[in-house]
Amino acid sequence: MDETASLCLGFSEQVKNPSNVMREILKWTGGQPFLTQKLCQLVQISSSIFTEDNEAEWVGQLVQSYIIENWEYQDEPEHLRTIRDRILKNDKKIRRLLNLYSKILQQGEITVEHSTEQMELRLTGLVVSEKGKIKVYNRVCQEIFNLSWIEQTLSDLRPYMEALNAWIASGCQDRSRLLQGKALWEALTWAKGRSLSDLDYQFVNASQELRKRTFSHLLFTHTLGLITPLETFVALVLVGLSWQLSIQGFLLDTRLWVQSVYRQVTQQVPQDTPKVLMVSIDEESIKRAKIDDPRPMDRAYIAKIIDQLAALEAPVVGVDYLLDRHQPEKDAILANSLRQAVEKQGTWFVFATKKRSTGGWFEVLPEIASPNWSFNGDLRVLGAPPKYMSLVPLPDRSEQRLLPLSYLLALGYWIHNEQTEHTLQPQLDASTQLIYQLKAYFLDATGKDYATLFSPKAVVHPLTNWAYLLRQWWLHPIIDFSIPPEQVFKTVPAWQLLEQPTEIDKLIPEGNFVILIAPGGYREAGIDAEGEDNFAVPTALAYWRSQQNPPDLRPIFPGGEAHAYMVHHWINRRLVIPIPDLWMVLIAIFLSKGVTFIVSQYSFIKIKSSRLFFILLFVGTTVTYGLVSLQLYITAEILLPLFFPTVTFWTFLLLKQLRPLDEDIGI
Repeated sequence: MDETASLCLGFSEQVKNPSNVMREILKWTGGQPFLTQKLCQLVQISSSIFTEDNEAEWVGQLVQSYIIENWEYQDEPEHLRTIRDRILKNDKKIRRLLNLYSKILQQGEITVEHSTEQMELRLTGLVVSEKGKIKVYNRVCQEIFNLSWIEQTLSDLRPYMEALNAWIASGCQDRSRLLQGKALWEALTWAKGRSLSDLDYQFVNASQELRKRTFSHLLFTHTLGLITPLETFVALVLVGLSWQLSIQGFLLDTRLWVQSVYRQVTQQVPQDTPKVLMVSIDEESIKRAKIDDPRPMDRAYIAKIIDQLAALEAPVVGVDYLLDRHQPEKDAILANSLRQAVEKQGTWFVFATKKRSTGGWFEVLPEIASPNWSFNGDLRVLGAPPKYMSLVPLPDRSEQRLLPLSYLLALGYWIHNEQTEHTLQPQLDASTQLIYQLKAYFLDATGKDYATLFSPKAVVHPLTNWAYLLRQWWLHPIIDFSIPPEQVFKTVPAWQLLEQPTEIDKLIPEGNFVILIAPGGYREAGIDAEGEDNFAVPTALAYWRSQQNPPDLRPIFPGGEAHAYMVHHWINRRLVIPIPDLWMVLIAIFLSKGVTFIVSQYSFIKIKSSRLFFILLFVGTTVTYGLVSLQLYITAEILLPLFFPTVTFWTFLLLKQLRPLDEDIGI
């Protein structure tokens, strides 16, 4: 009583009836000393006006504003966080304590039983024992540690907590403690999207590794029972060869050439109108402009191109040049051209950038352009020569990658082509980065997700992301060079754009389009080394070039053309997924074994006829598979490999014919 009276004195000058205020305080704190003192201090320093008839409301507002809301941050000195930590400190008993506490919340109170759980829950300071009953200590705790908090806390608990603790106690050596079957599946489901500790990652990864070893052992043992030692050796050789990236790249290149020929023979070449216009700064343009050293490219020359494109009302312009180094006399010229195009035409500018080997990015100089009215796109191309699409990156704890240059250009095309009331336009006086404006635009104006606007395959597939660890490109969409370049983009040399602007109107596609200013194959083009931007010509692309009139005999493939292909794929929402060679090799092994087993059952067929039937069956199967593979590429956007499955299929056919010899020599 004396303590309560002394606390009342602390705010007696602020209120007319201190005892009534203290009564309301105790309703919230239940007499808990720390909370009672803290709330009295809040009353004392509060400048809010209250009367005798609003004491309960006034005290309740103080509790809500200064204790309950954002309680983890306002809990100074610490009290509520201490209660929480006492509950969560014992991994083995968290669930039992929370279940007991949930029962108290739902029933209001329970009978004291002097159990271990009840004692430990009381020691946390969350509940109190009175007259043989246990109830929540006070209303503050009841509001904060409510049923929703219990549900969230339980959902955050590791489903494998006991197994993890036992594994750690064994020095991370006891494999019997690792997760298997349903337990592993539940753990992976729970862990998806969560930020886990290093020990969690080690435990889950060790469990997955154990599962792989177990599965691989069973599969290998079962396979040995079906095939001979010689067949096993051949299968391992084929699997090893199909695993090599260099071989995969060569076969993919050849496969696209075959697909190109198939398209032409079957008259299935798409008749798309190109949506990309390439402004190519080639050797002739450099010579006519009298540029002494094109590395880096003359900013004033790029500014002239920008001015001309602005006059042609280009809606979306990509610049495939790094603008991270100063050209003091010319940076201002380019900056002025860019600003005028944005101000007068609302032009989208997407500048190329690249991740530095030392960390960070090659960013556009702030004197030239601001991210508040322009974009920076990752210019990486995947493979050498480029073979795979640059996809929207997954969220990564270690680094944040930018959207690909081609993807941003395609988004610009989509927004300008979409007939909406509020089209996103860059503003020179914008206070937030344009990329954030873009994300908000898709959510608010269209209700669509920018990351999967064109195709769900735009984001790295989880299996693909896992395959990167194995140095493989499983299920990663490819650049489809089986489409002729004239169906993808049109090209105009920069010198012609500047010297013969009236002729350019004939090249510009009808409607909205994307323009990409890019190196045109001159030898200095590159970031870290001369010629780095010039790749070997993909075989399929060389085929299409040879079909042009006159033939295009250039021995190089500029990186800008790879970006143009990717823009085309995004806009047309067509991404071809390659099925891994390794998968098809394994399927071919089991398929060939199944076919040979079926054929071997026809004992009534004479030996000569049997072998002829055997060969005809394999030839027919091979041809059918090849035609299905070629057509699936076009109709279903799936690339089934041809070479390794065919070689595997026929190799096991030959081994079947040699089977008697195997048995004679005891293999």
